[in-house]
Amino acid sequence: MLFPPVTLGLTLAGQKSFPLQSVESTPKSTPETKDSKETIVTALYHKQLLAELTLNRKVSFSLLRLQLVFVLVALIALTTATLFFLSPANLFPKWYIATVILMLLFRITDYTQKKEHFFLIDFCYTVGLQILFFLIWRFHSVHLATRTFGLGAGVLGWSTVLFSNGLTLHRLDEACSLWIHTVPSLLAYTLRWTNEVSVIYHKNTSFVFGSEHILQYYVACYAPYVVWATGYYLAIAKAFKNLTIDGDYMTLIKFVIRKSPKISRLLNIFGPKRQTEAFMLYHGVFFTVATFVSYICFFNRPLHSAFLAVQVLSAVFHGGKMLADDIGRPYLAQVDRINSMLISLG
Repeated sequence: MLFPPVTLGLTLAGQKSFPLQSVESTPKSTPETKDSKETIVTALYHKQLLAELTLNRKVSFSLLRLQLVFVLVALIALTTATLFFLSPANLFPKWYIATVILMLLFRITDYTQKKEHFFLIDFCYTVGLQILFFLIWRFHSVHLATRTFGLGAGVLGWSTVLFSNGLTLHRLDEACSLWIHTVPSLLAYTLRWTNEVSVIYHKNTSFVFGSEHILQYYVACYAPYVVWATGYYLAIAKAFKNLTIDGDYMTLIKFVIRKSPKISRLLNIFGPKRQTEAFMLYHGVFFTVATFVSYICFFNRPLHSAFLAVQVLSAVFHGGKMLADDIGRPYLAQVDRINSMLISLG
């Protein structure tokens, strides 16, 4: 090299008429090129560092959110269990009123963001609002009290088992689903056996196990169900068909189909275009059977207690299964990737 690096740089800079081709043909080891490389490397380093810091912030926020969800769900579960055993007649119904309003607000916000608005017109929310209406206005009516018990102890209680709701302390949406299905069943138990409403049942002589009373029982439970089923079908299959059946909005029918391929085959008994009608038929059969079981539990407290125990055990079992899936599957997937790399390296 004839000139020192600095001198060469000044000479090139001072020659205004220096050909552009000569600059491009300079060796790649010139200081300008080195500086450019260092600048690019530094920029990439800072970009990667910023990305890592952003990722760390997101991870830290996610972990903090997970901790807060865990604490919140644990406190709600402990409070619900404590009030159910210690104050079933007084504080437990009030606790239900306070929490069901918060749960509904959370569901509205959550479903709106996920295009799952039509979950809000499912029957479980209709039952929840009916129970809330009954508790707030305190109508001492045998008909309304019977309906509250039949819906809470019947279709909602069995939905906990049917939909595999789990007691998960780290999933707020799953904990909310469990609460919406299980707590009304617990409330029905307190209304029947420990609450002042039970006085209505005991004083009324028409509450005798038999064909006459079971007809009254079914009329009380079926009245709101028929109204809901009619409105639900018209909304899902007719009024909003472009969003629910033809569109990408989630509904209970789509959820059931994705959850179990066997159920998907059952819904095709009238053809693939009549899945909504088949779903409503199966839903009506399920409601009829669940209502009959609740009717038997209405006259048998040990059997009703055993049924609640089944719901709780099912929730704990499926909650443990979900926790194992959330923690175990990523770990096993990572182990499989490492084993595959080791095998490829020979």
